[in-house]
Amino acid sequence: MIYGPFYRIEANEEVVKSQVQNKELWGKVSRNFYQSPYPKVKAYTKWIGGELAKGIVFTTDVAPDANAPPGWALWSGDREGIIIDGDYAKIKVVEIDYYP
Repeated sequence: MIYGPFYRIEANEEVVKSQVQNKELWGKVSRNFYQSPYPKVKAYTKWIGGELAKGIVFTTDVAPDANAPPGWALWSGDREGIIIDGDYAKIKVVEIDYYP
């Protein structure tokens, strides 16, 4: 099954380029009001960046966490499709492109 599309706002063009080339997304622990001691890949379920922001749109065959807040997609934990590598959670994506 394919999940998405999902969106990430990225300010660093080198990060976006690496994500598109490698078809892999990384995430660290959440530092905002959804704090967690566990690394997570984080994305939005719709584009919230406005006309001037840049980022990526992607699909993946890894199901997002079931308990994500509305509007968010999160991937965390020790389960199929999620790689925990030190301080990072990683997922592979099926399709990824620059957005908008």
